[in-house]
Amino acid sequence: MAVAGWCPHGLSPGRPGEAVAQLCTSDDSCEVDPSKCAGPDLSDNQNNLRQVCEETFQRIATSCDAFPAELGEIFAAWQEECVARGKEGIGQRLVSASLFLRFLCPAVMSPSLFGLIQEYPSEATARTLTLVAKVIQNLANFTTFGEKEAYMGFMNEFLEHNWSTMMAFLQSVANPESSAHMATYDGYVDLALELATLHLLLCDIFSSLDQATQEELEPLPTILTAIREGTPVPVSVRLSSTTERRGWSWSWLDLG
Repeated sequence: MAVAGWCPHGLSPGRPGEAVAQLCTSDDSCEVDPSKCAGPDLSDNQNNLRQVCEETFQRIATSCDAFPAELGEIFAAWQEECVARGKEGIGQRLVSASLFLRFLCPAVMSPSLFGLIQEYPSEATARTLTLVAKVIQNLANFTTFGEKEAYMGFMNEFLEHNWSTMMAFLQSVANPESSAHMATYDGYVDLALELATLHLLLCDIFSSLDQATQEELEPLPTILTAIREGTPVPVSVRLSSTTERRGWSWSWLDLG
């Protein structure tokens, strides 16, 4: 995908992916919910969260030159269409939601699924990633924390201070002139990583399905299990697949 070089696999200095990967190696606690951390630690934890949010957003805001040109062209087209219809504000919200709500913040919360790290983060690290994603998403929405998450209120100053920078970033990635200078897809895909990610996602999906549904989707569940356990795919499955392919081929010939 076009965005692969920008965040998920974009770990060169200054890119968003590196900031997220670094968070996963830090031992600093960012727990700021008073019900989940000791009182004496609260101030230090707030400072830790503020610092990692500043670093993460700084990487995002200064990464326009590495932003995928293909995605920039799409955003620019959206923005132009909204302006033509007198809905310029909607265009910005559309770009923000597509980039942050659907891609960047999920990558922060689940870095292993986006190829940023190889293993699931620890519970403490996962909590830090969740808090950072909350802050970045609020920043992209141009909203502050309210009574529902009052313990995050100390971050409102950070949010308000960076609204203008976020606005400039969104305008830059949706600017047709800027997209001409953005990075283009280099044609490289880590196939093994992408297949492993697909396998993980499919296993997660099948774990929530009832037995009857799984049986209807055979032989896929059997193949996924064999891959997970590192065992050969059963001969019966291979023979069944071969027979089905041959049957399809003969049916196609009969149509001629």
